[in-house]
Order: sequence, then structure tokens, then C-alpha cells
Amino acid sequence: MNDTIFIVPYSHIDWGWGYYLGDSIKDICKVNSRIVLEALKILEEYPRYRWTGLDKVYTFFSFWIDYPELRDKLKSYIKDGRIDIACGMVSTPHLLGIASTYCGGESFIRNIIYGRRFLEKMLGFGFKNIVLQLNDVTGMFSQLPQIALKCGYRFLKFERPFKLYNELKFPMNFYWQSPDGSKILCNRTPYGSAWKPNRYKDFEESKKDFLEQVKKYINFSNHGYILFYQGGDWDPPYRELVKFVEEWNKRNLKPFLKISTPTEYFEAIKDENNFPTIT
Repeated sequence: MNDTIFIVPYSHIDWGWGYYLGDSIKDICKVNSRIVLEALKILEEYPRYRWTGLDKVYTFFSFWIDYPELRDKLKSYIKDGRIDIACGMVSTPHLLGIASTYCGGESFIRNIIYGRRFLEKMLGFGFKNIVLQLNDVTGMFSQLPQIALKCGYRFLKFERPFKLYNELKFPMNFYWQSPDGSKILCNRTPYGSAWKPNRYKDFEESKKDFLEQVKKYINFSNHGYILFYQGGDWDPPYRELVKFVEEWNKRNLKPFLKISTPTEYFEAIKDENNFPTIT
């Protein structure tokens, strides 16, 4: 397997921490819509661009209402896999009670089922949704692999508590096994980073900071494909990311960079047989 970094442009629409965006929910909705609108513009300009920011039902609402004329364009990008929903819940579990460990089992499952039904009704088609992305969610439980698989997911992406996993020397990719024997392929890469491609005066400065961020993950990687999320809380999409990746690959720097989605990443590594199983 050739060394490649899969960069996922990700906007974490964290309504639980949106109080600093304005005095009301309307202010939060406006920012949500602006982020989605910017993503659509970049997707139209750059065919190789991907985006993962509409991972829950509630992140669809304001944009769907504010820009009805762009619904078909949004649908087309989802159909083509360029926008990866990668979750599809009504909301992430911590919004239903701090964490998945504090959310009842039935509530957790209905969150998944109702979210998928609602999105498919709204979009008008069934979409590929095989990654359960639980970014910024605290508290996991032993039956999560079992539930995720039974709900139709094939892969699981989470990261908290990241520092503890590092101390325990967990690899970035591993199989998590439930008490019933169910196993699901997982990745624990953080959902954001301090590297923002629009902050730097030139390519060399951006490259230096990028490599410093990536090193944090390479040390815990057990194969050549690295997952790297470019984004964070309420982070907008960046055109500069496309230009950075193009310049990097033009110079034949290593490893190769690829703008990707969580689904594309897991599909690329699913047949590897060197991932450990953790119970």
C-alpha cells in the first residue's frame, strides 16, 4: 500500500457551542447556511474537492429552508459521493444527553433510524451511509460495534478521549469487538486540527505546519494510509486547501495527498489484514 494522506475537509457544525455566534438560534442557522453555501461553491469550482459537514439532520435544516433553489445541486453532490453525510443521525448522541453512555439504547437506535428516514425522505433517494461518524462525542460503550453493524454501518469514526488512547498506545485503525463477537473497523483521528490552509504567507510555511500536525498521527499509524481531518468547530471550507494539495503533489512531495471523505478512506483500507482487534 502506497503512502497517502487522505485529507477530509470537515466543518463541525456544533450547535451546542454556537452561543458565541449570536444571540439566538437564528444567528446559528445563518452561519450554518453560509458554511454549506461556501462548500457548494468550492465543489462547483474544483471537481476533486470533497466535503463532510452535513453529517446530522439538524445541519440540513437552515440551508434547506434558506436556499430552496440550491437543493438539487446539494442532492447531486451527495449522490456523487462528493458530500459525505457519514452519520445521518438526527443529532450526535451527546446532544441527547451529554454522551452515548448517557443516552438510552432505544433512543440511540431511534436517533439513527429516524435520521436516515428523514434524510432519505427529504432528499428523495437512498444514499450510501456506511460510516458512523461520532466526532466530538464523549463516552463509548461496549455494544456500539454491535449496534452500528445492525443499523447498517460498516465503519466507525470517533476520537474521544484522544489523549487516553495515545497513552494506551491505541493504533489509529483497529477492529473494535463487542461482547457478542461483532467487530467493526474503527479510526480515531481527531475531527479537526490547528492547521488552517488560509493562514500562511507561502507554501513552505504551510507545509512545515502541516507536517508537524500529521506527525501526531503517523506515530500511531500501522499502515501507509493516514486519515487527516482539516477543519474544526464552525470551520468554513477553504479554497486554499485545494491549492495546497495541488502544489504538494505537483512537487512530487511524499506522502501523496488526496482530498477525500471518510467513506472513501475506509473503502481504501477495508481489505487490509494487519489491524489489531480490541475488546
